[in-house]
Amino acid sequence: MSKPNFDQVLFPDSPFVPPATIQSALNIHTLVQNDKYHPAIAIARELRDLFGEHIQFLDAQNEWLMEKFSIGQVEIDDYYFGLLVPVTLIIAAELSRYNHLSNVLDFYFPTSNDQFFIDLRNYGTRHIPLVRNLLHLGSPDPMFSAKPVYKHCGLEVFSFSQWYQVGLEAGLRTFRQFAQLF
Repeated sequence: MSKPNFDQVLFPDSPFVPPATIQSALNIHTLVQNDKYHPAIAIARELRDLFGEHIQFLDAQNEWLMEKFSIGQVEIDDYYFGLLVPVTLIIAAELSRYNHLSNVLDFYFPTSNDQFFIDLRNYGTRHIPLVRNLLHLGSPDPMFSAKPVYKHCGLEVFSFSQWYQVGLEAGLRTFRQFAQLF
């Protein structure tokens, strides 16, 4: 699949560009300096929260988004998935080094009777160990750690979705912004 023209969707002030805030930068700095997180883990942790808030904002604008960008709920969900999956896998992979995988899955990929969440948990079960092997924290450069994970996520079976790719790119650009702090 060819990559979409991201600039048609990820332009300045686009609703699909998560806000990079000073507060998030301060939160990341605190995680690194005070809590001794690796910068990549600190960024992923903050971005997961930031992206979650951004998704809530977009959910409130759902009808407008669908009309303005001629998309449906499936495309919006694909965007959400592309935005959240890499940072979630980064955090979950790091936590799985020190915790039982089942505990990490329970927190980041909770059980449910809904088939979507069943599939998501199965995805986490398969990919957390893979991402743990991709996540190299030997370098202080957060992008050195994050790039292999984003590349892995870009080669996934659902990467055929342009809106998943948009979510990945939006997440990567936001990650890169905060990585410049280091």
